[in-house]
Amino acid sequence: MLRVGIFAEWKKQSHGFSELAILQYGLGYNLSASGGQLPEKVSAAMCSWNLFSTFGVQPALGRTFSATDDQPSANATAILTWGLWKRRFGGDPTILNQAIRLDAKVYTVIGIMPPWFTYPDQSVQLWTPIYHEINAEEMQALDSHDFVVVGRLRPGVTETEATAELSLITSRIQNQHLDDPYISKAANSQPLLDDMIGEIKRPLYVLLAAAGCLLAIACLNVASLLVARVGTQVDGFVSPASTVARRQNPPAHGANSMIILGGTLGGINSEKSPKCFEMWWPGTELNRRRQPFECYVMLCFKQLKRLQVAA
Repeated sequence: MLRVGIFAEWKKQSHGFSELAILQYGLGYNLSASGGQLPEKVSAAMCSWNLFSTFGVQPALGRTFSATDDQPSANATAILTWGLWKRRFGGDPTILNQAIRLDAKVYTVIGIMPPWFTYPDQSVQLWTPIYHEINAEEMQALDSHDFVVVGRLRPGVTETEATAELSLITSRIQNQHLDDPYISKAANSQPLLDDMIGEIKRPLYVLLAAAGCLLAIACLNVASLLVARVGTQVDGFVSPASTVARRQNPPAHGANSMIILGGTLGGINSEKSPKCFEMWWPGTELNRRRQPFECYVMLCFKQLKRLQVAA
């Protein structure tokens, strides 16, 4: 959280950011009844006009705030979330440039944001321009910590360098107001992703790793069962002359098992596998439509059979 007066100095003196935007959320407006609907209180955020351009986000319909909208003397404007637009106005595109009443004041709807844009959180249902909503004197004050700043780094500038510059500016302001103990001495920053995810990032990674381990165990168990099943089938496949015919056309369900097993453990080059198989097992016409992994599994069991016979 930041004192809004410090933000004004950051805007003037900072060179590490190409864009700096300020916002305040956790607010609410009373949306008046219209079209037979009851009035309701909607969660809202106030932001500087360049917040959406800082994110590089374009509205789904209409436009975002301009610098002229973000002035005390400008006409009141509002941008709706996709959810509020669909729920309250039935997704009617004619709501653009139409008036709605917020806290009994007339606001013109100028834009609808995309459905995926939910910053700063999913509870926010509309945005209004902050310098229009809050008077200029209050926007220069140093006694309010209810604001958040979002910035876009200039190319070639690191987060550490940009934050150090903001800390230097903040320190100068603090030295000029030593009688105010609530002015920060330095600036803090963090990537937007970390700010939005918060403390759940590490537990999510742990959960992902646990799920991966569980999947690996399941794959190994299935692979073991399939190998055992295929071993039984191949044992009959490589038996003497009484099963020569089966060499030509292995059972279909065995092939299906091989397909599953091959998908579990990974495939092998489909062109070279039959040739390699025929080289190790002369005199056998292999159906080249079989899965490559099938060739190698049957070859392995053939060699194991020879070792057992030799023993």
